[in-house]
Amino acid sequence: MRLLARRFVTMPDGSRKEFRRDDALHNPGEDMSGIYYAVDGSRMKYDLLSDTLYLPDGSRYEPVKDGAGNVTGRRYIVYR
Repeated sequence: MRLLARRFVTMPDGSRKEFRRDDALHNPGEDMSGIYYAVDGSRMKYDLLSDTLYLPDGSRYEPVKDGAGNVTGRRYIVYR
């Protein structure tokens, strides 16, 4: 069995976006970390290692974690 390296992100407005690392087929045990790119042409990127979503205007969504390292929400950061 071969897999696409893809992730789905639910946006704050409730819409769901698909992100792919590339269009190649991968083996199930392969490392899937890296930068994933939106397939809808929106120019958004998702960094799997940092769990950060980068928007095309330079702003981003970062995870908010508690003391145990569990994600409890997202923080929106604007960089202009």
